Amino acid sequence: MDILIVEDEPEIAHLIELSLEKEGFFCRISRDGMNALRMFQEQPPDLKLWLGLAINLKIL
Repeated sequence: MDILIVEDEPEIAHLIELSLEKEGFFCRISRDGMNALRMFQEQPPDLKLWLGLAINLKIL
């Protein structure tokens, strides 16, 4: 099963990846939302799990 991990903190992404790979899953990691969308469109993951979303807005 292919899982796309979207996490901007490398340490957290790596821990999630290690845990899932230990259970036999194949993981891909994206550090940001735009890259995640591109990866999702190119090869949709088998598992889609919404954990949360952090948006950084800059107001001029």
